[in-house]
Amino acid sequence: MHTGRSLHPGLLKDYTRVQQRAPWTPSLGTSFRMLLLVRVMSAMYSGIPDCDETFNYWEPLHLLSHPPRPLGSSQSAFETWEYSPAFAIRSWLYLLQYLPVARYFVGLFHADKRSAFFAVRMTLAFTSSFCEASLVRSVAQVVNPRVARYMLALLLCSAGMYEASTALLPSTFVMYTSTLALSFAFYPSRSAKERFPSNVNLPSTPPYRLLGAVGAFALGTLWGWPFALFLSVPFVFEEIFLASGLLVSTSRLTNLWIARTISGVKVASVAALSAVPLILIDTLAYGRPVLVPVNIVVYNILSARRGAGPDLYGVEPWYFYLLNLTLNFGPILLLSILSIPALGLTLIVDRRRLQPLESTSKTIQKGHPDGLQGSSEALLLTLRLLPQYLWMGLLTSQAHKEERFMFPAYPLLCFNAAVSIYLFRSCLERVYTRCTKSTYKASRTKLFSLCTAAIVCVCALINVSRILHVAHSYHAPMTLLDFFSRHELPRVVAQRFPGEQTPIVRQRISAGLEPVRTREEKLAQGARILYSSSGVEAEEPSVDLSPLKTNTGSAEQGESIRLCYGKEWYRFPTHYLVPDGVRVDFIKSEFNGQLPKHFASGSTAEGATVSQLGLLDDVLGWAWPWKGITRAVPSGFNDMNLEEPDRYVHVDTCDYIVDLDHPHRYAHPSAEPPPTYEPRYAVNADQWDRVLCLDFLDAGSSHAPPSSLISDKIWATVERAYWLPKWLRKGTNRYGDYCLLRTTRNDSFVAPNQDPLIAVS
Repeated sequence: MHTGRSLHPGLLKDYTRVQQRAPWTPSLGTSFRMLLLVRVMSAMYSGIPDCDETFNYWEPLHLLSHPPRPLGSSQSAFETWEYSPAFAIRSWLYLLQYLPVARYFVGLFHADKRSAFFAVRMTLAFTSSFCEASLVRSVAQVVNPRVARYMLALLLCSAGMYEASTALLPSTFVMYTSTLALSFAFYPSRSAKERFPSNVNLPSTPPYRLLGAVGAFALGTLWGWPFALFLSVPFVFEEIFLASGLLVSTSRLTNLWIARTISGVKVASVAALSAVPLILIDTLAYGRPVLVPVNIVVYNILSARRGAGPDLYGVEPWYFYLLNLTLNFGPILLLSILSIPALGLTLIVDRRRLQPLESTSKTIQKGHPDGLQGSSEALLLTLRLLPQYLWMGLLTSQAHKEERFMFPAYPLLCFNAAVSIYLFRSCLERVYTRCTKSTYKASRTKLFSLCTAAIVCVCALINVSRILHVAHSYHAPMTLLDFFSRHELPRVVAQRFPGEQTPIVRQRISAGLEPVRTREEKLAQGARILYSSSGVEAEEPSVDLSPLKTNTGSAEQGESIRLCYGKEWYRFPTHYLVPDGVRVDFIKSEFNGQLPKHFASGSTAEGATVSQLGLLDDVLGWAWPWKGITRAVPSGFNDMNLEEPDRYVHVDTCDYIVDLDHPHRYAHPSAEPPPTYEPRYAVNADQWDRVLCLDFLDAGSSHAPPSSLISDKIWATVERAYWLPKWLRKGTNRYGDYCLLRTTRNDSFVAPNQDPLIAVS
């Protein structure tokens, strides 16, 4: 039996001795700074694992921030069918909010496109950190400080949050808005408090709670993803039907419901005003009246009748999200699923954790003959745990499943898991007290802290291992483009236009060196500076790439350098990482679905141009200067995922190819030859030079032999999913060569007297 006092008036009570200090509580500023350190690392070093992020968001944003000159030229970004005015199921407003950073803010510092890319990611990191920190603060005040500490630790180490927090996706935007909304919604409702007394057992509620919660939910639903509204169901239920933070007699519940409903309608009406800029911007962009959230719902729910809909892009089994979340969260997933069962167990073995304080119980019993009552702590906590279960149930019931769809619930997984850890600790305390029959020993022992710390540390180790594994095994597409723009292209431009380069670059070329320093040179120079007396670093050579924009390509091509993607089209990161003057195109592969195509202006598009706005265009048309491109209805788009042949160029017109080769798949004499449209370009030395090849995990081939023991097969699965130190590896992983290949048909691209694999950055 507990003795002592409660140190916190939240939903979960900590009962301890009077002289014992309260647990440390992370403040908003502390949480924000800790989270920001990790989110900035994600912004700088994580890849882009989802092609939808590239083609539906980074590429249209590139169009807004760096429109091609002239409009509709061959070097424009990629467009998907969703952005065609004929379909209009992507909102331009979502991207417009990042334009000031991608174009104008970076322009103040005369930065390049690559810097703009990382500036946008840094903005995402700041936004995510603030929203997460806000929820952690609310949990500390409303639920329990220990739960907030566990939640902060899980947010910091989670591999899923590491990836999702800086993704340019509406689902990530919904994660921000839902997290911010719940940071308000977690507080107990105190609306209509002038007519109903407050439950003093619960913490004080911000006066703007209702507006903050409804406004954030509405913003995520309208600007991000309409299905995000589902996350607000427990909040709406509590707001209308439960007393929550008020003490209400049974006879006055109807009055409370009416008062809450009226307040909710008023606030929802104000929040709905966020639809005005959405409708206005998308209408100007598409050239006709458009409400994108409605189009999204219609396509995802009603299009199946005619054979369209999201199922065309792949369906997954019911357990897809369980496997995916296990990879991205490890034990955190199991803990989060156990949160409500753990709550039920606590009600049996340690009910006092969820009982009102004695002062509140006496207030309810004395002076209120009409049965004054409030909502139980257990019910309120259940409603705060419920959104994760609802979201997982909703998405699991859909045939079309993708990892990014689960992003909005990622912070909720960490919260639910933190509650489970706390409830495990409380049950352990209860058992320990009963066994020792001493509350004094229970208050002095370090056993409980060690157990919870061990759980958090195990979660952290597994998740950090996953982060390191992804960075090591799947980062090649980003690294390759970095080498291409920082080393390969400067070499080509400096070789072809030496007169336009700086003296230091010309001196390096004359000496037979690379125009820019290689990694080995930088390390060697750093060592010389470290051990020299002067400590002066030499001038960093820099190559002007502007000649790329004026016919530096092959003779057959007659235009800018062409970089081609075949079967690796879905791993192209973004035009932000490709210098101006390089045209990115696709060559035919075995993929038979619909690929993106370059944006085209009304003058160059084969289809018509939509213009149905009349007076609105005359008054506000200036607010959307890209209408010549975004209103063009290009040919060759469909919503049935049917292949369009106009996407491809001939491989002989490519100056560079990015391709993935798997030598281990063809090492056996009986191995089948590669597919017709996916030849092994990397081993065709007569036509292609290997400029740079990096390791890329071949997960499909990384298995233990069929005759292996079950333990070896399990370990091979672990090694395939997580980073392990060398002494623990069994060597079952197989890596392909992710290569940048350079044509041999044009001497302009050949590096004289230089082994292409030496100058690795």
